[in-house]
Amino acid sequence: MILDNFFSITAFSGNESGYSAVIKLNPEHPVYQGHFPEQPVVPGVCTMHIVKTCAEKAIGRALTYAYVAQCRYIAIITPDMEQLSVCLQLTEQAERWLLNAEVCVAETVMMRLKAELILCKC
Repeated sequence: MILDNFFSITAFSGNESGYSAVIKLNPEHPVYQGHFPEQPVVPGVCTMHIVKTCAEKAIGRALTYAYVAQCRYIAIITPDMEQLSVCLQLTEQAERWLLNAEVCVAETVMMRLKAELILCKC
């Protein structure tokens, strides 16, 4: 898979109010050779993949996006930031999960996402 070794989850916790993960980016990953060679940035779709992976860890099942209601990138995430925090809330409704998530670097919100996830049939 193209995102092998793109990131790792170094810490994960959760309770009834939500879940939190610490993500370590791999600044040496080949995706940055094309996005962009002179000034690498974390592709938005890769950030969405990180959030989905955290949601899968929270519920213990493979998921896919059914739809994205809102995805707002507030600041550029670069691979030299290396560590991100992902905070998410999941609300289950008949094998669908409503997702509210924020991706932060330190105290700065970098991305906000509202989406619906469904079980992956893969």
